[in-house]
Amino acid sequence: MAINADIKNLLTVSSHKGPIVTIVLPLNPKADNASADRTQLNSLIAQAKKAYLSKYLSKFWPDYEEQLNQFLQTETLGNHVAQGLAIYVTADQINVFRLNYPAKPGFAVSDTMQVLPLLKDFEFPLAYNLVVLRKNSFHLFQIQNRLIEEAEVTADTPTTLVDTLGNYVPGDDQKVKSAGQGRGHGATFKRGYDPKEESDRSDQLRYFQAVDEYVQKNFTNQDHLPVVLAAETKVQGEFRKISKNNLLSNVKFEKIPSLRTSHEELLDMVHNINDQFNHLTVMELAVHFDNATGAKKTVTNINHIADAAVAGSVATLFIKEGAYVPEKDANHVQFDSEAVEGHASNLLNDLAITVTGFNGDVYILPEAEMPIHDSDYAAVLRFPTTEVK
Repeated sequence: MAINADIKNLLTVSSHKGPIVTIVLPLNPKADNASADRTQLNSLIAQAKKAYLSKYLSKFWPDYEEQLNQFLQTETLGNHVAQGLAIYVTADQINVFRLNYPAKPGFAVSDTMQVLPLLKDFEFPLAYNLVVLRKNSFHLFQIQNRLIEEAEVTADTPTTLVDTLGNYVPGDDQKVKSAGQGRGHGATFKRGYDPKEESDRSDQLRYFQAVDEYVQKNFTNQDHLPVVLAAETKVQGEFRKISKNNLLSNVKFEKIPSLRTSHEELLDMVHNINDQFNHLTVMELAVHFDNATGAKKTVTNINHIADAAVAGSVATLFIKEGAYVPEKDANHVQFDSEAVEGHASNLLNDLAITVTGFNGDVYILPEAEMPIHDSDYAAVLRFPTTEVK
């Protein structure tokens, strides 16, 4: 789990003017439905305004509204990969984050930043190079920061087999390959042997080698990101046999889009690949938690977790999606889509901020993916514990 310094500062520095308005919404996967996203966003803003005015001074709300209107007028909501938005507004700043999951729509108005929707986005950092490979052509897409960008074609890019190998004509000694001398002057051949087919296969393997070398030299050695191969099953197998790229991922996609790949096809590919990466991470987290339990480094008591978080001892905090533990401090009140009249802030949100501030990891998972059953929260500590469960 990787959170950059700017976002960590946003999560842990509380200096801001006025309460924090949080708005979260999913984005429609079809670009032509952007108007529906805007309609939903406007509705959430109206609800957040109502909640804000029920508690705070009305004279500051125009500062919030001005920033939100500026965002609506100047920004496009979607950006190819993003499936949701998290917007954080105070009287003097606005921060917008594009999410890689379809967030549940909602809003909150609180003195504490509602970080759980944002931290959920960072639990599975997705950045990789996607190689779309056919028998005689190749494209590379870079997936990073919720964007899909096709790599720029340069003079040495092995775009197609013909461009890479030229109109290759095998030499005289390669046109006919003998499988042994016959009794007469001519050669004898193995049954079913086709010199042209053998030559074509040789060209294809040479082309795959050229693609592999190009990706490794120009991308893997530069950005050190995983490489995901999108190719039909046979091409997958042949490319993987010759590849020397140590970052070629086991994650793969075997349904190749049309030659003129549409935006929807590309999104389908990326979302499928992202799901595979996420599933692998969840499996790794389960193993990590089991190992930590054996080493007596896990706790499930909320009070013990809170004490460890404040002490900087929590390495990993797990929170079930939608889990809520009321904050004991009665002054911490939150107004949101669930209770505009106000309720105690979520202690789990505060713990997430604290753990992040001490460079710990936070994972917000659906119930089925939680590392421990029948619990809304659990933590892995940096040191063994004597907690009695």
